[in-house]
Amino acid sequence: MKEVLSEAGVPCAPFFKSSELSEVLQRIDTDFNYPLVLKPMASSGSDGVTICWDRTMVKNAFDSIMTKKT
Repeated sequence: MKEVLSEAGVPCAPFFKSSELSEVLQRIDTDFNYPLVLKPMASSGSDGVTICWDRTMVKNAFDSIMTKKT
C-alpha cells in the first residue's frame, strides 16, 4: 500500500523491503532513525508488527519474522 501512495506522490513514512539482515542494518545506519517498525510482508493489520528501539530489537524481530516465514 505504501508503494502505491509513494508512487502517487502522497506523503507517507519512509520504508523499504529486504530479506537480508545485513541490508536492514546498513539501511538503518544510513537512512532511518529509531523507533523503527518491522513487519512481515505477508501480514495484515498489526500481525507480526514489532516496534524496535535499538539494533538488538531489530535483529530479534527480523529473526522472528524470517523464522515464521518458513
